[in-house]
Amino acid sequence: MQDKIRPHLPQGVAIPETETELKQSISSPQFRQIVQGFSTVFQSGELSSLIAQFNFSTDVINAVNQRDLQAFATALDRFYQTSNDIDTTMDMN
Repeated sequence: MQDKIRPHLPQGVAIPETETELKQSISSPQFRQIVQGFSTVFQSGELSSLIAQFNFSTDVINAVNQRDLQAFATALDRFYQTSNDIDTTMDMN
């Protein structure tokens, strides 16, 4: 399970060592509170003005404006993959 999560986390972020520890982390009241808070802000549309201030792709911004969480996650993943590809290319030059 950790191998599936790792590519979606920033480099250097520690994740629980075992599946049990991971399940405990995502079942914790703190995690649930953060997820609920994000969900509330996302569904209310309040996130749109914040996201617009950053240099995200139009796909990310459109997904937020449409309040489509699946499209947002996909667009964000694509945005960061593209950003990492550009960073890697620049490092090689």
